[in-house]
Amino acid sequence: CALPMPFWLPGHFLPPLHGGRVADAIMPKFNAVKVALASLLATAEGTRLRGLKLARGEKQVDVGNVGFKLKGHTFVNPDTSIREIGGIKIFDSKDNCVNCNVEAICSSPMEPHNSSEDINNACSPYPENGKKWSWNVDYEHNYDILLELPGSALKGEKDFKVQVFSATGPDGNTTESEKERQATSWIVTAVHRTDTVTASWIKRGVPMNGDFDFAVNGSVLIELPEQGSDIYAEVCTSPGSPPQGYENLTEYNLERGKNFNVKVSCSFKGEAVAVECNADGTNYTFDGCELDPDEVRVGR
Repeated sequence: CALPMPFWLPGHFLPPLHGGRVADAIMPKFNAVKVALASLLATAEGTRLRGLKLARGEKQVDVGNVGFKLKGHTFVNPDTSIREIGGIKIFDSKDNCVNCNVEAICSSPMEPHNSSEDINNACSPYPENGKKWSWNVDYEHNYDILLELPGSALKGEKDFKVQVFSATGPDGNTTESEKERQATSWIVTAVHRTDTVTASWIKRGVPMNGDFDFAVNGSVLIELPEQGSDIYAEVCTSPGSPPQGYENLTEYNLERGKNFNVKVSCSFKGEAVAVECNADGTNYTFDGCELDPDEVRVGR
C-alpha cells in the first residue's frame, strides 16, 4: 500500500497524515499566515493613528485621526511663485496646545523651495525667527500642508482653535521678497477619518491681519460637525487692500452667513460696510464711503 505524499506549505513540511486530519494540521499555520499579513498591513497604514471615539449625543463615532489641511488663499504679492509659513498651533476647547505635547505628522504634496528646510517647521507650534518652510507654487493640489494628530491624544475633543504663523528672517524682520511670500489669508479644512472612510470635514477661513514687515499670526475656531449639513460652510475671499476711500480693514471671519465679520472705516466720509460675497470662493466688497474730492482731483 502506497503511503500518502507529504503535504507542503511554503517553508513547512507536514508529516503524512491519515484519517482526514490534514485540514486540522494546516489551519493553525494558515491562520498564523493571515495574522502575519494583517500585522504587515496594519503597519503599512502608517498615519491611520486609530483609537479616538468622539461622542455625538448618544452615538459614538470611531475616528482614526483628525487632520488639518491648510491652503494659502491670498498673498501679499498675488503673483509670488514661492510661498512660506512659520508654524501652526492647534488648541483644544480649554485653550491647551495639542501639538505642543503630542507629536504631529506634518506633510505636503508641494515641492520644497529650499531642500535644507524641514517640513516639520511648517507645523511647529513654536515658531522661531528664520525657521520656516517654503514651497514652489503648484495649482494642481488642493492643499499645501497637512497636519495630522493621533486620535488617542484628542480625548474626545471636537472643538479646536487653529493658529497660523507667518515666516520671518533670522532677525525677526522680513525683506521685501520674503514679505511678498506671506499669506494674507488661509483656508483650513479639518478632516475626520475613520478606519475605513472620511467621516466628515469642515472648512474655515483664517485671516492674517498685521504688518508683514514682522511676524503675523491669525486664528480661527473649528467645531467638528454634529450633522452633515454643518460641513458645507462657504467662505468669502479677501480682496486684499481696501479701495480708495476705505481704511483700517480687519478681517475677523470670512465665512458666509451669520459668522461673516469684517470691519472697515471710511477715510473721508460715510458709513463703511463690508458686503458679504454672493457665492463661495468670491471676494466680499465694500460700500458706504465717499471719496475725498481733493484726493480725486489730484488723482491720489
